[in-house]
This record gives sequence, structure tokens and C-alpha cells, in this order.
Amino acid sequence: MKLWILAMTLLAGAIVPVVGHADDNQSPAELVKQKATATLDAVASQREELRKHPKELYSLVEDKLLPVFDFDFTARLVLGRHWRDASSEQQEAFRKAFVDFLIHNYANGLLKYQNNKIDFEPVRGSADPRHTIVQTKVYLDDGTAVPVDYVLHRTKQGDWKIFDVVIEGISYVNNYRQQFGAEVDQKGLDELISRLQKESRDALQRAEAGDLSVKPAGDGKGG
Repeated sequence: MKLWILAMTLLAGAIVPVVGHADDNQSPAELVKQKATATLDAVASQREELRKHPKELYSLVEDKLLPVFDFDFTARLVLGRHWRDASSEQQEAFRKAFVDFLIHNYANGLLKYQNNKIDFEPVRGSADPRHTIVQTKVYLDDGTAVPVDYVLHRTKQGDWKIFDVVIEGISYVNNYRQQFGAEVDQKGLDELISRLQKESRDALQRAEAGDLSVKPAGDGKGG
């Protein structure tokens, strides 16, 4: 569970602008390598201020995360067959609730993450023009190296965007698809959306009260 929190912490913060257009000379790997520590550095330089003002931390993460992550695509993957059954209003409500849930529940972990070292693995094989994986090793504070893969695809607009993160072989998309799918089967999509919204509010309240703990997904009995 500690490694999964790290993965989501990286998702909420260490993944920073890697958008590249079709005429870009930089590969996705070069873009990730150039930018991967920018948010961590920004947090490190403002750590104490962000502890006092968690909303500023969330705004910082949103500024870095939202433009570079294909949440529309990810939301469809995470909900799977339930996405097709949902109304357009439910789809948009889930997308927003899911994004807020990730940011509010995991951004706090950035304030505790002290080790900014990331190694990038050599790119193997020929480049796929529409889909690629950037493999890295992220070092924990105790020096342990954890493999973290960033999965990107090229959108119709020609931008490279991240839609999944895989840590030690575990995909965050697959993890949430299984978790949320079971919950929707039992309680319905509206109940899942309500829970995610509540957990986001609770995380903000905890942060404003000085509690920067990260609540693992699933502690809410159904998520």
C-alpha cells in the first residue's frame, strides 16, 4: 500500500508538462526526463508555505497535472462498461470527482516526499507513433528503487498525454477499474461519485487542520 500511495503521489505531482506536438523534435522520453522533477522541486522550495495553505498545493498540482493527463480517456478506461451505461451528466460528474479525488487525496504526499531522484531507463525497440511507455526508477527516502512507468498516447491534436501509471507492474487504471467496477455493481454509479466527492472534501478538511496524512484508496469501505 505504501508503494501504491507513492505511485499516486507521483501521478499527482511528479508528472509534469510532457506535452509534445507532432512536429516536436523531442521524444516523449526526452520530454519526461526534462520535466519529471519540476513539480517536486517547486514543492520543495515552498514546502512550509504549502503546508500552511493546502489549497495552494492543490492549485499547483492542478496546474501541472490537468494539461498533461488525458483524464477523459482515463475515465472511460476506469469505468469500463459502466461508462457506456452512464448518462453524459454522470460521465462528466465522475470525471471531475475522480480528478478531485486523486489531487486532494494524494497531493499531500508530496510534502513528505524528500527524495527527488529519478533514473530513466533506455528506450527499447522502435518507437510507436501513437503509444509509448517511459520507464523510470524512482528512489524512496530509504534509497529503495521503485520501477514506475508512464504510459502515454498521442491524441488527435498531436499532443502526447499520459493516461496511466504502472508501479511495480501494477496499473493504476486497472486497479481502479476493478475497485470502482465492483462498487458500481453493488451501489450504483451515483453512489461512487458521491463517495469520491466526500473523500475529496474530507482530505481538504484534514489538510486545513494540519493533518497531511494520505488516505489509501479502499479505506472508505468501497473505495
